[in-house]
Amino acid sequence: MPHRNAQAQNLNQTGQNLVRVVIASYFLAVALGLIPGTAALPLTEPFLPAPYADAASKAVIFATAYLVLIGVWLRFSALLLATVLFWSSYITNIGANNLEGFWRDLALIGALILTYTQTLPRAANR
Repeated sequence: MPHRNAQAQNLNQTGQNLVRVVIASYFLAVALGLIPGTAALPLTEPFLPAPYADAASKAVIFATAYLVLIGVWLRFSALLLATVLFWSSYITNIGANNLEGFWRDLALIGALILTYTQTLPRAANR
């Protein structure tokens, strides 16, 4: 009986890791410009000139998504990525009355938050 329980826990952890990889790969693709998505440009534009603002916004998205992908500083990186995504999506979509885009980004934020809710069992196994 305990053997079956250990397998279920491993399966749950594997499933959560796969979801984390898929979510992080989406943000990596957005940062690399492979697919359209919400970028952090509205947050960096007021402080930096145009070419540097674009590079800085992509670097922030790429760095935090990469940390989520590999599971390093998972809570911090997922929360930072979610915060950046929320505010940049809010600035971009609410001003343009694009509720659909904002809602999509909120769903992604929820998925990001779910990636680190089950980290305690993983930490206990290490």
